[in-house]
Amino acid sequence: MLMQDWRHLREAAFDECPLGTIFLGFVYLEECFRNEASATLPCEEDADFVMQKTFRRHLPLAVVTSSGWPIMQATQTPYLGHIIREQPQSVWNTVSKHEQINCEHMEWWPEFREEITEALNTDSWFERLYPWLESEFIVALEKDQSAQLLAKSPTPCKLGWLVALAIKMTVCWHSETTCYFTYADTFMDIMATVSPWEFLGSKWFLNYFFSRLGVLHRTVFELDFYDAELMQDVSAPPLPRGMTSYGDFLLGLKSSSSQAFLQSVQAVLGSGAETYEFRGETRLLAYATYVWGAEYVRWLPAYIMRFRNVGVNNLIVFSPDEDAYKKCLDVTSSCVALNTATGLHRYTIPLVLMNLDVDVFMLDFDIYAFKNPTPILIRDLDSYGEYVPDLLIAGSFGDACICNAMAFYRSTAPMRNFTRSLLHWLYENPFPHGVTQKALSAFLGEEPLQKRQLLPGKNPWFVQSERLANFLESLNVPPLNWTVLDPETEFVSSDAMETSGWAGQKEDIVIFHFFHGGWLAEDSTYEAPNKSRLDDFTVFYNGSAATCVEAAATPCSPWDDEKLTAHVLESRRGEARAIATRACQSANIRDSEPIPLSSFPGWQDHG
Repeated sequence: MLMQDWRHLREAAFDECPLGTIFLGFVYLEECFRNEASATLPCEEDADFVMQKTFRRHLPLAVVTSSGWPIMQATQTPYLGHIIREQPQSVWNTVSKHEQINCEHMEWWPEFREEITEALNTDSWFERLYPWLESEFIVALEKDQSAQLLAKSPTPCKLGWLVALAIKMTVCWHSETTCYFTYADTFMDIMATVSPWEFLGSKWFLNYFFSRLGVLHRTVFELDFYDAELMQDVSAPPLPRGMTSYGDFLLGLKSSSSQAFLQSVQAVLGSGAETYEFRGETRLLAYATYVWGAEYVRWLPAYIMRFRNVGVNNLIVFSPDEDAYKKCLDVTSSCVALNTATGLHRYTIPLVLMNLDVDVFMLDFDIYAFKNPTPILIRDLDSYGEYVPDLLIAGSFGDACICNAMAFYRSTAPMRNFTRSLLHWLYENPFPHGVTQKALSAFLGEEPLQKRQLLPGKNPWFVQSERLANFLESLNVPPLNWTVLDPETEFVSSDAMETSGWAGQKEDIVIFHFFHGGWLAEDSTYEAPNKSRLDDFTVFYNGSAATCVEAAATPCSPWDDEKLTAHVLESRRGEARAIATRACQSANIRDSEPIPLSSFPGWQDHG
């Protein structure tokens, strides 16, 4: 496309694809530099376009920096280095020598800038720069900014302050969302005042430094399902009464639907969903899990068979792992192949099934079913009187927090709208995996439904929500009736974390969550006391408990397995669970390693 055509079409392109347009904007800016290098003020209009769209249109900074579009690499504009060196009359050359913009002769800042210049030539840039931000000078500036809420830049060195904020923002990205938004909002407010010349041409190398912000860990964007399959109710014959017409409906989907959605429909039409009765209404129910990785996939056949052994035949397995998909098909036809391994499938999977008018019990893979949960779920739904919960979610034993390892979604309009709102927020704020539960907690709030009548010795539910940002209240989260699955004895967890465990009689356990997720070993510094450290999957899925069928002619119980019984009892914390009022605690998150400098070609060409 010619430059003049691009300038004519770019506003319309931005409306259709903002991130792709920003990327192309930087590409065409580089082309403009090459064509107009001799001009005194080259490419001013094109430079202002990319600054306007990137930093002044309220696009979430997390989306821009971690986009699948290589926007941050495109900001480097290597030919600009040639202009700065070879065109002394250019405004870019002037900016690179401007004493105030570059904070020359100021306290502290020149030394910090020189350290940045050297650090960006190494792969240890983060480790070298972060200690500078613990200096008394920066600490004093932060206090000054806090005291003067409207003083967004408490120093005449605006660009240096931006670099300091960016580094702190990157740390918070991997640890605490509220902290991240505090720095990110200030950062974006100041960036809105930065000219293209300051961003691209100063000795602070903001365009190079900025490219480093999005290269640490982030949630994968790709969701496998099309937007309409997630964000809209599917126009389909009502289930289960419309089963005979669903074949024609499926044929009509083939040309316009994703593979994952088609396979989800096929699973529902097969054995992946079964009917149940609730207050005179016939509804559909599916159990669902998602799994990938050789460490877990080898246990998939035993996992599926265990659910069958307790009477659950309506389990759908989702996986981006080809080996897992094949192993699943060896045991059941209710298998869905995904393309992407992302924690967001924790919400895309139930949402797609709910859009097909199916209620969903979404389960993590590191669980073991002692009983068929369906009768217990129906009992719980019926125990809340007039206001039936749309969501039943597991809770934490030792604090007032939810646990999304087990969540029952009813296909109701409020539940679908709520899940879409949550998924939209997570998509626009692609924090690391652990934030998916924090976001759900923040969206749910602190008012779970209470049962009409408490059983003797049982306490009312008490939940404290986690906080994402100070402004979350303005997001207008759709209202939802929700409550907690019994975290004391029925839907419980091992004591792999300080606040997990269970109490009561082992025979009352319905599902046991044993926290084998790969994130736990890296993210949590807590070590459970008296733990035998046996491999949980081996204990639950490689012994007599894996093949035990309670309804067989000669019935058995998984509690007959001594190793399993001892393993579960290690996590028991007494006869009863006290009312847990402790606030939710996030696990410590370790930063991922920075991407090597070699991933950013062109750095050596810049001055």
